[in-house]
Order: sequence, then structure tokens, then C-alpha cells
Amino acid sequence: MLQTIGTVGESVLDGFFAGARVNSDGHAADVVFSSRTFHLIAETDIRPGAKVIAALPDELWNYAAEFRCGGGFVNSTVAIKMVAPETPLRCLDACAVGSVLRRRVRFPGLRLRGLDLRPVRRNAVFGTGGDKIILKPKPSASRAVLSAGQFAVLGWLCECPHLLANSIKDGDVLAHLAGAAEAGQTNLHLVLTNGLPFDFVKRVALPVARTVVTSWDEIGKITGWDVEPTPRGALWAAARLGRLAPRAVVHVTCGESGTLVSGPGSLSGYRVILSRAVWDAVQRVVSVRASAVCGAGDAYAGGVVAAEVPGFGRLGVGEVAAVRSALAGCAAAVRWIGYRRPLRAADFAVSAVPLAAAA
Repeated sequence: MLQTIGTVGESVLDGFFAGARVNSDGHAADVVFSSRTFHLIAETDIRPGAKVIAALPDELWNYAAEFRCGGGFVNSTVAIKMVAPETPLRCLDACAVGSVLRRRVRFPGLRLRGLDLRPVRRNAVFGTGGDKIILKPKPSASRAVLSAGQFAVLGWLCECPHLLANSIKDGDVLAHLAGAAEAGQTNLHLVLTNGLPFDFVKRVALPVARTVVTSWDEIGKITGWDVEPTPRGALWAAARLGRLAPRAVVHVTCGESGTLVSGPGSLSGYRVILSRAVWDAVQRVVSVRASAVCGAGDAYAGGVVAAEVPGFGRLGVGEVAAVRSALAGCAAAVRWIGYRRPLRAADFAVSAVPLAAAA
């Protein structure tokens, strides 16, 4: 019988606004429809490619062309089922579970529950590709402590041998999962996000994590470290994360430069890069549908955790465990983007790199 994987985080509803024009000026923007204009104020500059917090009026949602269920934990869940459809899943949303999420993760062998900590948040998405602007609502007000029933649901999740936490925004939830990992009840695989203060994550979760996944263009924003999105910056970030998470395999995804991965306590890591032929084929998919890359990092994390289940795939047979997990993550990411041909070991280049020099 296959081991069950648990996934946990917070879903969101992305509202897409076809035909809207966004005229921005610093923190302010006019969102113009044919029959109505909304004047919005954000906490930071509104510009193409930005994700910013803004006050969003309720009436705005009447102009959405469609709503799609997303969020890091949802993307990772879908990716696991994409690459390992037979693997049983237990999925836990911090929000109240609605019909849109149920449809999004309607897979055989998947059990979905919710903690009901808050209603699902709604993001407003304008434009596509590099011109896309995402306006996010202000975080919800503080809530009551977890109830006995909610702790019971967390206990149900922690029965899974492997648990992927992505986009967690509640400290008591993460603390409970970390405590279960410390007690040996589960293995905690963590995607670093800015959902919680990094000092809290560093103190509570990193010391017990089995896997840590981040990207070279996000790690500085999450941690406050001065990290350049370069191969050398990724080396430095991996070395530092390795010291904070001594039990973990650390993954730093690096765009065209592949992935940097290092094992627990290692003084060296491995760079895993797609062959030029496969990379070019993936870019042809992206050139037709720029939005295909959205969620690819979450899919990578899903592939990494799926590879923990015995019997998952044979990509990277003979490689060290950290490299095998990176290969599985890359395979899931390119599958998510839309590249369908099965990948082989020859589709990757793997090279050892020293971490000590970057520490």
C-alpha cells in the first residue's frame, strides 16, 4: 500500500478581470471598466509584475470574468496528483472549504478537510505574463485560539508519514506541525513563504524540517537577507539555510540556471540543470501561454515530496538522495508548465558545487 502524503496551507480565490485597464501612479491606481472606474490605494507601488496589498471594495468582484482556486498548497496538491496519481492524499485548508476548491482537487484517493479559521481570501488579477498585477486584500483580523476540534483535524493530518506545508499563515498551526515532526510522528517538508515572520519560522520549523524549498528571487524578500538572484547568491542562501535547518535537504530553484540542492550537514551541493533542448521546448510552451509558469515552484515542491514515497518513478537511479529529489521536482515543474514528454536522466546535467566557499 502506498504511503499517504499530507498537504496543508491556505487556498485563495483569484478573480480575473478581462478587459480592465489599470492606470497606476505610485500607490494609487484607477481600474477602468467600460461602465465603471474604481480608485484603489495600495500599501506599496502598483506596477506591472507586482503583488501588493490594497483595499478592495466588495463591488469590484461583480466585474470579475471568472474565479480560479489557487494558492501554493493547492498548486502543490494538484502537482502531486499529476505526477503520482495513485498516491493517497490528505489535504487541509486553513480556510473554510468551498465548492471551487472541492472541484479543483477532485481526485481519486484525496481527502479534503478545512480548519475554518477564516473565509477564503480573494485576490484581484489584472493582465497576463510580465504585465500581470495582483492586488491582495489586507490580512484578516486576529482570531481565537485553535479549538479541540481543530487540533483533532491537525492530528488527522499528522498521521501522514510525509507532510508538505506551503503558504501557512497561522503560527499555531505551523507550531503544531513542527511539534509533530519533532516527536517523530511525521516528516515536515516546508516551502518558505512570507506568510509568517521568518524569525518565527527559523525558530520553530526549520530545526525539524526534512525538506526546505525556496527560490533565488524570493529568499531575500522572505528572510530579509541581501541575496542576489545569481548562482553565487543561491549557493550562499543554501549554505545559510543548511545551517538553520540541519536535518533538511535544501532546494533553491534558480530559473534558467536550474536548481541548487544540498543534503543535511553537507559542505557541498549539486546543481541540476535541464538540457538546452528540453529548456528550449519548455520555453516554446511558455511563449504561447505565459501564465503556464505560475505555480511551477509549488509544483516543484510537490514533486520533491512525491519522490519520498517508495515506488515513485525511477528518474535519477544511482544518484544521491538529494539529487533524486531535485530531479523529481524539476520533472513535476516542467509537467506543470505543459511539457509532456517523459524525462530521462540524459535530459539533465548534474554537477557538484562547494557550499563552504559561499557560507
